[in-house]
Amino acid sequence: MNEKPVKTSVLIVGAGPSGLLLACQLAMHKVNFIIIEKRIRKQEFSGALVIHPSTLEIFSQLNMLDEVLEKAVLINSLNFNWNNKKFLTFNIIEKGKGHKKLPQIILLKQFLLEQILVEHLEKLGHTVHIDNELTEYASTGNAYIATVRKATTDTFTINCNYIIGADGKDSTVRTIFNFPVVIRKDNNPLFVMDFNGSSPSQSGEMSFIFNKIGSFGIFPLDNDLIRLDGSIRMNLPYNNLSAGELFRYFPKNTGVTLIKWFSVFYSNYSLAKVFSKANVFLVGDAAHTHNPVGGQGMNSGFQDAINLGWKLAYVIKNNASPKILDTYTYERRPVVKKIIRTSNIFYWLITSKNPVVSYIWLQLIPTLTNILSKLLQLRSFRNLILNSISQYWIQYKSNLVIPKRFGLGVKPGTIMKTSLIPRELQSSTNFKLLILSVKEISMSSNFLNDFPVDYRLIIKDKDNCHLFETLKIKKGRLYLIRPDNYVALCSKDLSDKKMKKQIGNYFKFLKQ
Repeated sequence: MNEKPVKTSVLIVGAGPSGLLLACQLAMHKVNFIIIEKRIRKQEFSGALVIHPSTLEIFSQLNMLDEVLEKAVLINSLNFNWNNKKFLTFNIIEKGKGHKKLPQIILLKQFLLEQILVEHLEKLGHTVHIDNELTEYASTGNAYIATVRKATTDTFTINCNYIIGADGKDSTVRTIFNFPVVIRKDNNPLFVMDFNGSSPSQSGEMSFIFNKIGSFGIFPLDNDLIRLDGSIRMNLPYNNLSAGELFRYFPKNTGVTLIKWFSVFYSNYSLAKVFSKANVFLVGDAAHTHNPVGGQGMNSGFQDAINLGWKLAYVIKNNASPKILDTYTYERRPVVKKIIRTSNIFYWLITSKNPVVSYIWLQLIPTLTNILSKLLQLRSFRNLILNSISQYWIQYKSNLVIPKRFGLGVKPGTIMKTSLIPRELQSSTNFKLLILSVKEISMSSNFLNDFPVDYRLIIKDKDNCHLFETLKIKKGRLYLIRPDNYVALCSKDLSDKKMKKQIGNYFKFLKQ
């Protein structure tokens, strides 16, 4: 039976982490959308687990950080073991100085995170339409008529202006809209197991063990559950392999009393050649998939969603030209491509059965112990390692970012951490204008009423001197920050006339 057509601005296909996060963001912007999901029941066990602080920044913006941290496992330290000998251990918990720091790494099972996102979405007045599957579409100018199969048999249509493919690695949206994609499958199988028992890791410690037998990761979960994943260097009959047959290869001091989940899979990566076609967009696994090294996949999907969400909202609410949607692919794809390239190198090193590669990885790396131990005593070196994993290194380059030619500090195109933004502005859906000055200045702010921007003038005093130190400000600085908290422009000139010109020109461009 065909129901009456439904109208909405945005149709989100897929209620995994990326789709749900995008929905939460559109809800905050008060944009009309419908989110559908073909799965009737979500899997309790899944591979996605690691959440980095760049993602926690997003949860903070969406006012759901407390809910996430309440159910997460906080990681205190990282342990690396080569050939059954402790190689390096370093603490990743550091107290904030002058402002609250986010945890460096947390662990949260994907299905629990999805529950949090669904509940948050419901608080905002929206629901996920389960057992609804996109089957076909028709285009009418700049709009679409999407046919959705409901409850296996019935169908109805949704009239929408934009379609978001957040429907995973086997994306229906990517297929029916003919997005070109490059896919490569790795021939080295991996296993993953959640179990009750014991492991060589301490409480709150994430361990990585590399030896002649294989490479392993050990992750502490909730309710005394432990995750063990890895790759065995030997040729085993993986198609019919049971968890019991792998026990002999597990790291020393691993004891299993009850297996909750066991799976063998092959890692692959995929990368769509474009993330958008007309008014159709791909986010998360629909646009790109990754091997498990560094836990980059789900975190990258969240970055897709936060990058696209505000741009869609601004276009729909006539605060920006549709041309800004072109920057989604332009900004995100190079970042994802770099992540895939880097993680593939490390994945090859830790899973390769080539004896030369194994020798380099297992014998030469440990010779660097003394050097790395001394370097890890430096906070700057620890931060360099953690930031390289957590995607704080991202710097967007597009016409939505005005480059600067001076000094240090937070650069245009990089994220302004939530802790550095005044609390009352942290969840704003507007642009944020921060004017930091070492002395009192006069400025007329009436001109800002014409733009979607909130501003704060911050004069250096004893309460915020650390903010000036962190941003490396000596005389004064202006930051215009996008709704996704990435810096759009930065200037040293705080004269009233210059500020009006810079801000005015930026928003004039945004609307063109």
